[in-house]
Amino acid sequence: MKWLQGTYTQRYNARHRKRGHLFQGRYRAVPVADDAPEYFQVVSSYIHLNPARAKLIRVGEQRLSEYGWSSYPEYVRGAEVGGGWLVTERVMGSLGLGPRDRKGYEAYMEGRVLELGMREGRRQMEAQWRELRRGWYLGGREFRLGLLERMS
Repeated sequence: MKWLQGTYTQRYNARHRKRGHLFQGRYRAVPVADDAPEYFQVVSSYIHLNPARAKLIRVGEQRLSEYGWSSYPEYVRGAEVGGGWLVTERVMGSLGLGPRDRKGYEAYMEGRVLELGMREGRRQMEAQWRELRRGWYLGGREFRLGLLERMS
């Protein structure tokens, strides 16, 4: 992988007349407590709103589901479209939605996209995501203690 990434980066930089790292940072996995639905809401909205946050869609002009490089379009079309590989029940259930209530999830997420465009809404979301971005787990005190016990 080191050779592949190094070679690809050198060729990409030469072709596009750029310098520096192309692939930065490392993949990060954060354990999430499954006993409280709000944790799934935080993680799923963080992931599904990535295209809007990164300005890969035009907020107000494009729907979040138009961004194809995400699992989100499969959530609103239905998991059977994705060949059955996507399990949506936990995320949908964390909002009190049934597995077939795709329109409800779409309405919720499109509302979150609009919140991103407002200063106060973005500030509130950033506060929720701070723990996810900077922490090593997402959950309560008991979950943390259980993780620490497993590590020792």
